[in-house]
Amino acid sequence: LGTVRKQVSSPFRATLHPDMEYTFVATCDGNCQDLNLTLKDANGMEIAASQKTGELATISFTPPSQGEYQITAKPGECTKAEGCSFGMGIFVPASASVPNASKIPAEIAQFRVCQ
Repeated sequence: LGTVRKQVSSPFRATLHPDMEYTFVATCDGNCQDLNLTLKDANGMEIAASQKTGELATISFTPPSQGEYQITAKPGECTKAEGCSFGMGIFVPASASVPNASKIPAEIAQFRVCQ
């Protein structure tokens, strides 16, 4: 979660594992005109870009092999001078073992992203 000024990229790097579906989610408050989410491989090649719907952008991806990837959230124009508030998260199946992952309480672990 954070606040950014207009059109500032917020990249995040993560090591992804093969045969596991990842869903990357980004959301922006009502001050954000256009939120873009992109996924690039270790060579900087774009693999996927979000299909924005409202203030939510998502990408689902299953890596073919283990490697480092860059996920970038980039809001467009902000309607307020103080900037846009946004957040980004990575979701994996509950059965996945992911180092340093937060444990989600059972009552909200049933959340599903519908596209």
